[in-house]
Amino acid sequence: MAGQFTSIASTFLSLVNPLKDWEERSAEYEEEYQAKLLELEQTKQSTIANYDSQIAAMKAARGAWVTEVYGYQMAGIEGSQDNANSQYRNGQEN
Repeated sequence: MAGQFTSIASTFLSLVNPLKDWEERSAEYEEEYQAKLLELEQTKQSTIANYDSQIAAMKAARGAWVTEVYGYQMAGIEGSQDNANSQYRNGQEN
């Protein structure tokens, strides 16, 4: 009988021990989660700013290229301007 009781007691303890300090661990996990969430949001914002600046630079480069090569202002292409000395207007092929 004592052996059976010991077996039941050890089984019960093995089930209860994982729940020990669950409130503290839950609070710790919540803190870690919030910290990672904040870090992720900061990374997202810096990535958005980085992509926006890269896209703006590419649009400006495209506009400059259109101005240099074709010499016309084109709808939808920011930075393109009329250029009478463009390669296209001077008959140069590239």
